[in-house]
Amino acid sequence: MPNYQLITDANVWNQAIAQESNFSAYQLYELGQYKNEMGWKTLSIKANKDGKIGYFQIAYKQKFNIFIGWCVGSIAGAIECFQKEALIRFIQDTFGVKCVFIKTSFTNVLDFDDSLALHSAGWKKSCKKINSDYTIYVDLHQSMEELTQSCSSNFRKNLKRGYEKNKEVEVCFLQDVPVPELDKIFRKFETKKEVVLPKEQELSHIKNHLGKQIVVATSKIDGHIVAIRAFLYFENQAIDFWAASVDEGRQSYSSHILLFELLKKAKALGCTKYDMSGIDPVSNPGVFAFKNGLRASIVEKLGEWEISNSKLISFLINRLYL
Repeated sequence: MPNYQLITDANVWNQAIAQESNFSAYQLYELGQYKNEMGWKTLSIKANKDGKIGYFQIAYKQKFNIFIGWCVGSIAGAIECFQKEALIRFIQDTFGVKCVFIKTSFTNVLDFDDSLALHSAGWKKSCKKINSDYTIYVDLHQSMEELTQSCSSNFRKNLKRGYEKNKEVEVCFLQDVPVPELDKIFRKFETKKEVVLPKEQELSHIKNHLGKQIVVATSKIDGHIVAIRAFLYFENQAIDFWAASVDEGRQSYSSHILLFELLKKAKALGCTKYDMSGIDPVSNPGVFAFKNGLRASIVEKLGEWEISNSKLISFLINRLYL
């Protein structure tokens, strides 16, 4: 029977997951702290099953006798430690709830052994998906010249145009970027496309907790920010986090050069893999075409799984709420 305990120290948690080959930057302790500011609560759980160790961070909400959990990233370490019945019992005993529902979106590459471990532990594939099961991984072991040469001819042409048109490009950590500037460009972008981007208060929370883990690239034309792109990183992983531009930025191919400037920075920080944060050729063909211009590896992720001890709660969340 697995033994579960909560970890409440950021350094202990981050150092622990970093030792596991299947960790995710989305499981950073500070990301959980940011979610706490946004009305969620976070559990950082260490599991021990016959000497095998696993780590699982869950953002959750609790109402009446119902616990609803959500995880993006991965289980770091031994996946089989998080058995359905044992984990649900632990949550019930810890919070005094009756019904438990936990949904995940694992971002690590689909692996037969991981899928088998989840099935054996009582998890099931989600019937209602939130995110795409596919993404693009850029191998940062390559030199920038190799990365450029591997791109499509059209992407290389637009990259060259971008460097000619964008003369004020800055790359820095989020902690050094004024929140009002970020909010301004995000609000402009929202008027052009139907997307949801964080508002000023949420941006402040993100900056407070993840200012040292998010790298931001911006391009200015005539003194105004026309495009912004950012990645979240931890250890050797970088994940595309934000991307926004206004019409002038798109016409100046700003996104192309900002992405390449971020790839350079990620390499300098010691990252060996850059996750383009999902692709959906059907629902979002334009973004897919841009990302696929890199001609990097398209991979299937482990994807979305869930556990619950209530068929009714599972049905209501998947069929009605989602």
